[in-house]
Amino acid sequence: MIPTETYQEIGIRSHGKGIFHKKSVTGADLGKKRVYWIAPNCLTLNIVFAWEQAVARTCGKDVGLIASHRFPLYEAKDELVELDYLVYFLKSPRGKHLLQLASPGGAGRNKTLGQQEFASIYVTLPPRAQQTEYAEALATWDHAITLTERLIAAKQRLRQGLMQQLLTGKRRFPGFSEPWRRCRIGDYLSESRVPGSHGAAANKITVRVRGKGVIARREIRRGSESTRYYIRYAGQFIYGKLDFLNGGFGIVPAHLDRFESTADLPCFDIGEGLLGAFLLEYVLREAFYRRNIAYAEGGRKGRRVHPAEFLSIKILIPTVEEQQAIVAVARTLDRELSLLRAQLAALKIQKKGLMQQLLTGKVRVKVAEKAA
Repeated sequence: MIPTETYQEIGIRSHGKGIFHKKSVTGADLGKKRVYWIAPNCLTLNIVFAWEQAVARTCGKDVGLIASHRFPLYEAKDELVELDYLVYFLKSPRGKHLLQLASPGGAGRNKTLGQQEFASIYVTLPPRAQQTEYAEALATWDHAITLTERLIAAKQRLRQGLMQQLLTGKRRFPGFSEPWRRCRIGDYLSESRVPGSHGAAANKITVRVRGKGVIARREIRRGSESTRYYIRYAGQFIYGKLDFLNGGFGIVPAHLDRFESTADLPCFDIGEGLLGAFLLEYVLREAFYRRNIAYAEGGRKGRRVHPAEFLSIKILIPTVEEQQAIVAVARTLDRELSLLRAQLAALKIQKKGLMQQLLTGKVRVKVAEKAA
């Protein structure tokens, strides 16, 4: 390596997620590290994480990049194997099992792929033309999955940008021109502290709050004799003192009506003039965190925001009618995102089933006749 030249290495993500390109480094940074140039159309693996299916095929955009000795390259014997088919096989459950057998040792970085063990893996292959047909069929599903993932990412960016404009009044719907009111959250919210159990408690519901969601699970929990619990009601606004800076806001759902929690999960009754759904959208913006991070007290791992500080935060709110219009847009976008995520999940299930059928020979596909 020339010390003054720059070079770029490849990496391979686990779980069959493909090759990525690392940041450029100089030859001086590489020092005496043993590297080689990437060739296209080769099978490559990260031998440290091959057991986790860190396997991929190199392509034209990888040419000119380098890799360390941890990323061996294998050329296909075209008359025997379609490389894409082999990659799909190694990303299947059966392929993962074989890669794990070829990676002796403990967990993590101690499970290194053995070169001889890998070369000794037996793979049952259909005819060469059949391999191509199967790989093309699976690639169709991969393409659909990739497009759906991109649609979801684009829809998320659209939602984030649109809500940022709507929640700050920079963009308004026709028919709304009344100035927004500047107020304290405490002008509309009041903390609810209805006493519940006292002392050691069992069979309580553990609740975590994460960005619009209130996640609960029932477990046996025993507090100290001084532990106090409070009754929480459906429709109340809730946040986690320790989760304030991580999007820990939500609305108590109907199925958790009258659950009990400690003071670390404060709940608030919402007064007239403010919609809980609007406030939830308002506080979940990144700008809200940045502006109000000073309210958090405590160390780096235990910073919390108490109800008094939360209620003193100032916000801008429009009329209830405009709040309803903004919330309606948010819900429409959420429904669209939910449908796309369901579609993505269905595609992944279909692909998994197709791989199971094709790569095990349970289903045979007729190879299309081609003109000579």
